[in-house]
Amino acid sequence: MSTEDSSAQSQKVWNSAVETAAARRERMILEQMPQVRLIALRFHCRLAEKVYLEDLVSSGTLGLIAAIDNFRESRGVKLRTYSEHKIRGAIDRQPARPGLGLARRPQKSQRNGSRRPQPATATATQSHRRRSGHRKGT
Repeated sequence: MSTEDSSAQSQKVWNSAVETAAARRERMILEQMPQVRLIALRFHCRLAEKVYLEDLVSSGTLGLIAAIDNFRESRGVKLRTYSEHKIRGAIDRQPARPGLGLARRPQKSQRNGSRRPQPATATATQSHRRRSGHRKGT
């Protein structure tokens, strides 16, 4: 067997493995699409006039694809459970139609105003101390 035959054979094996992985990925996406639609419908019931159902399904599908691409069976979690969190997250980040505001509530830190931005550098801290009259060590 020559090296050309060997490389051609290994190339065929590689191509079939890639096609098999792509077909498996597509099959997994199609199997989970009813879950995407169900989650999107639940969101749509709460946000009926603010968001189109098709937009929610589209966002959920992107979340599903990301879940399938990042899913590792070795972690002991079912794909359905893992993808549900990714789908919900993608749909939750979906903005509403223009002019109606966002579909989701602000994050906790934004609602309470409990977090103050931290100065980026030491010089910013020093200039803040000079303006406020605060001295280090007093």
